[in-house]
Amino acid sequence: MSENEINFTFKELEVEGLILQQKENEIARVLSKLDGIKTFDISDNKIKLSFISDIVSINIIKEEIEKNGLKIISNKKKLNPFTRLINRLIKSNEKNFGSKTLDCCNLNKKNVNKKS
Repeated sequence: MSENEINFTFKELEVEGLILQQKENEIARVLSKLDGIKTFDISDNKIKLSFISDIVSINIIKEEIEKNGLKIISNKKKLNPFTRLINRLIKSNEKNFGSKTLDCCNLNKKNVNKKS
């Protein structure tokens, strides 16, 4: 497979506080040892990465960074509106129906019982 056929994933991770030179060198050493990482740039409080997600996952990358003393700031607030809506619907359905599979016959029986 040529490099043109490989799909790279690009991520920007934000860490708590500034990354000092010594810590930057440690993180660079760790990232260079991980298979699947093509490029990375470490500056201030951000780490920009390009990697092959079929070889290394973002969770593994985050774990390795955090093992070396940096805390990654979660990007949960950056979900798009559609994703937030879907997440709210999932929580609402779990609250109302539990984690069981919905069965139309069961729902009809519940409605009949309520009418009686």
